[in-house]
Amino acid sequence: MTTAKNPDPRAITTAQAILEKLQAELETNQPSNTTDNSTPEVTVILHGSRARGDQQEHNPGRSDLDLLVVSQRPVTHPDNTPLEEAAEHLAEAIYGDYGDYIEVSIAWDTIQEDRDNRQYYNSLESEAHRKGIYFPPETKTALEPADPAAVETEFSWKIYDIRIKRAQEIAQDFAFLERGGYHGAFRGFFIAQGIRYGIQALTDAAEQPRNKRASLRDQMAALQGAIPEVRSFQWRIDPGIYEIYLDDQLPHTKNTPRLTDIAGYSAKAAADLQDLIDAAQSARARHPQGREQTRPVEVTA
Repeated sequence: MTTAKNPDPRAITTAQAILEKLQAELETNQPSNTTDNSTPEVTVILHGSRARGDQQEHNPGRSDLDLLVVSQRPVTHPDNTPLEEAAEHLAEAIYGDYGDYIEVSIAWDTIQEDRDNRQYYNSLESEAHRKGIYFPPETKTALEPADPAAVETEFSWKIYDIRIKRAQEIAQDFAFLERGGYHGAFRGFFIAQGIRYGIQALTDAAEQPRNKRASLRDQMAALQGAIPEVRSFQWRIDPGIYEIYLDDQLPHTKNTPRLTDIAGYSAKAAADLQDLIDAAQSARARHPQGREQTRPVEVTA
């Protein structure tokens, strides 16, 4: 297990509470006569920024609580409501006790689904197992695949599909936000999210490693040195301004221009995003079937 130096203590409390909730639910309502005693009935893995301890706490841009739940079998409430929904409500309630609200993202796999998805080095499951915090801790060993050589050997295009779709949706909706007169901070955060999704999709399409701690400018510079689709790319708006909205700086930055201070910012930001989308789609077209990798590409968190 890769243990974070300073994980969010509330996230730790939340993950432990969700584990206890699921264990009680399984014991009370879903006894099984086919339980595999060699693997845990249920495991909760805290991953992402709150596991690493580098989460953002102010809106816009507050970090989600990211959890992966791995269970031996699908889990539902007695009334057939997905227990995932109940777990999300529980997590939100725990943060509510601190006077806060937080978005909760819970991915739910059976053990077999988890093992299948870990063959892809860029899957959520691979990242969660690589850097997450396990509840209970001893389940890490039990969840390890029988053949370690089969882990993180291929590239999954599912993540690219999700990111490019989200970037396209933001590109379409940004003009609506402009016409609707939404607050400038929200518009800035919205388009900045699109820029981030665009760079992520472009990185996936180029099958390049992604340094999550690098700035948008540095991520694009690395891509420009690696793939032809963006060699001539030029920012219309300084990427550092987008990062004001992504990196929790907005409430604290007084001397940095905001997006809405820039003449013609709407057309310029929309063009930046569309260029990223076009480049990602062009790079993706070069690999219609993807490409197997014989070794995992290291991702720097």
